[in-house]
Amino acid sequence: MASNLGQSTGFVRPYTINTSSLLKRFVLPVMLGGLILNSAVAALPGRAQQSGPTSAEHTTVPSSQAEQSGLIKETIFCENLERESYTHLPQGFVRGHRLPLVLVFHGGFALANRMDRLTGFNDIADQNGFIVTYPQAFKHHWNDGRNIDGHDNFNDVQFAVEVIDHMIHKYNVDPSRVYACGISNGGFFAQYLALRQPHKVAAVASVAASLPTLIESKQPAVNPMSVLYIVGIDDPILPFYGGPLPKLFRDNGSVLPVSKAAQYWVRCNRCNPVPRSLDLPDVDATDGCRVKYANWVGGRHGTEVGVFGIEGGGHTWPGGQHYASESTIGKTCRDINASKAIWDFFQNHHN
Repeated sequence: MASNLGQSTGFVRPYTINTSSLLKRFVLPVMLGGLILNSAVAALPGRAQQSGPTSAEHTTVPSSQAEQSGLIKETIFCENLERESYTHLPQGFVRGHRLPLVLVFHGGFALANRMDRLTGFNDIADQNGFIVTYPQAFKHHWNDGRNIDGHDNFNDVQFAVEVIDHMIHKYNVDPSRVYACGISNGGFFAQYLALRQPHKVAAVASVAASLPTLIESKQPAVNPMSVLYIVGIDDPILPFYGGPLPKLFRDNGSVLPVSKAAQYWVRCNRCNPVPRSLDLPDVDATDGCRVKYANWVGGRHGTEVGVFGIEGGGHTWPGGQHYASESTIGKTCRDINASKAIWDFFQNHHN
């Protein structure tokens, strides 16, 4: 794959959004129906039926629900608000051993304690010996730097810092090996956190999220940061080739092409401008997806930038649960496991 995923790779084609179709197929169900992802994940085997939020108001998830998921509820006070994160300790956890920490940020209007069902991150933590925590956004949406009305009044960056400090104090987490990732709104926020608090995280990953154009124009990257993108080229929500995000009651902003988002970090890190690239094996010939990978290395302090571009992939977590109909969110790639790929990327970096 050439250095620009959007050029000279066979990926070039016009990308247009049918707003009317999206309102019917995705935005209205998400905004008005309490989030498809929550209801679908709640109905998975092994989980009792539970209703998702019926509005964008803040909802504290009952402790019993977190316990059923094998999660520990953390209570964090931030700016006079009581907030939560849900933690999974790896099998064989011994208090006092300094382990890495991965923060996993949910998508917009979702619930933190259901993220493992989507991502399978608990299993990856057990296999590799790190702690994972799932913070909960206030009003179920992260303030990710896009300045969306109604979601820009909460200092989620400070909340994330408080979560990290809480985990260091309570579980003796290694502060040099703290990482952040997320999907969609959570993927935008992981990058925003890296820009605002670069000394708090060693690397970040964004699934189904590029870089908001507002961030590029107003928040130049200064500190080196290893960044991984995992994005479906046929995502019906996130335009792989850049452009406006779907609108409903408000302007949700626009995003850079994934190729340009990668270059934003490549320039900051001063990576080699020519990537190493490869086509990954078609492990599951029935998923309708193929994966291409580009990796820019040689950055300051050992930083790198990676992009998994998934031909046929949708607004989904590769290798994770398919949480809504294919007509709504597109296909889920089975050729890679996003959570494993993210950890494989993270473990090479530290502050």
